[in-house]
Amino acid sequence: MEYIKVTANTQAEAMLKVRQTYGPEAYLYEEKWIEPDTFLGKILGKKMYQITVAVREKNKPTSTRVINSKISNLENMAARPEARNNTATRRSELSGRDELLRMMEEIKKNRLLNQESASIRAEAQNPHDIGLNKIARDIEIIKQNISARSVPLHPSDKDFFSMKSALLSQGFSGDFCEEFLTDLRINLPQSDYRNIDKIYELALSALAKRIRVNPGLGNRQVIAFIGPTGVGKTTTIAKIAADLSLKQKRKVELVTLDNFRIAATEQLKVYGNIMSVPVAICRNRDELQRTVENSTAEVILVDNTGVGSYNTKFIEEQKNFFDAIPGRVEKHLVIAATSKKEDAEEVMRKFSTIGFDRIILSKLDETNSFGAFVELSENFHRPFSYFTIGQEVPEDIHEADGLYLAKRILERWREKSTAAQAS
Repeated sequence: MEYIKVTANTQAEAMLKVRQTYGPEAYLYEEKWIEPDTFLGKILGKKMYQITVAVREKNKPTSTRVINSKISNLENMAARPEARNNTATRRSELSGRDELLRMMEEIKKNRLLNQESASIRAEAQNPHDIGLNKIARDIEIIKQNISARSVPLHPSDKDFFSMKSALLSQGFSGDFCEEFLTDLRINLPQSDYRNIDKIYELALSALAKRIRVNPGLGNRQVIAFIGPTGVGKTTTIAKIAADLSLKQKRKVELVTLDNFRIAATEQLKVYGNIMSVPVAICRNRDELQRTVENSTAEVILVDNTGVGSYNTKFIEEQKNFFDAIPGRVEKHLVIAATSKKEDAEEVMRKFSTIGFDRIILSKLDETNSFGAFVELSENFHRPFSYFTIGQEVPEDIHEADGLYLAKRILERWREKSTAAQAS
């Protein structure tokens, strides 16, 4: 391991430098504000942010100066006419190409090389077919990717800049935006930097892949719905029950553990009567255990008491309910898309003690900001199972789809950018 210090004006700039230079395999060792060590800095009194990272020797990047020197040598070699028929130069050419490929592989590990590198490596398996023209093209690819690594997003890149603003307004963090847009620029040909449709298509595909989904229900018999109050758990259960019983013709039973809200229990009974689905009320873990053991239903949907994330005692009591039927419960955490990021994060952290498997994002019809939930899903390693978009039963629910949510996130940016370009 080698310990390397990276210094910048802000924490965000320092982290971006680390990510761009050393990639995801750098280990954060220490971070702090430091006094400036330059004469001008001491006069101005401006502190700098310093991050110390531990880097394995094999991950140390080749400096831009070294890469540029190699490129210059190869360009000079490729420009000489006599090089084409000279055996010694041919050997030098192949050696230079091997070094070129090594540098390209290193750049790729830092997530700064596009998919063309795969075809280059494939061709390199037969070195006798390699010519000077191919080397010149490879040089241009490396130049483009060095440029993509070293040049930050600039206001002159107006479409990328406007996308960054749109993503920030959606609730994405600055770090997510920088990483996402850096990857976007690397994988998009520079000739398409002003093409709104091309930018949108690539961004849509990339964002959809970042959104974790595991649509629908799993194969366990008991499906429990947990979460804070007011997120729409009971209505969500009714929508899923209607789909299972009325459309899929499966045998379903509803169970409520909500003994505090009479209205919620009565509401579930009404839904059960409409769908001809039995409803059981369980007041303690023993009743829940007996209900599950005696049920002949294919799927048992369990409605739970809504609880605030700071009520840790009550969350622990809910956990004890499910411990009565270990290994048989799949738990879906229901979170409203209207929640603030900080509150949603606290909910996910506290309900992690129960151990939820998937996330249902509700009330998508009441907001158009979803970035925070995409990041939280990624950070907690929990996929989305359903999206709900209204109160109608059973229509207003969809199995989670990354492309659907990505379109909701990016569509407004596309409309505004297209209109601005036309004006």
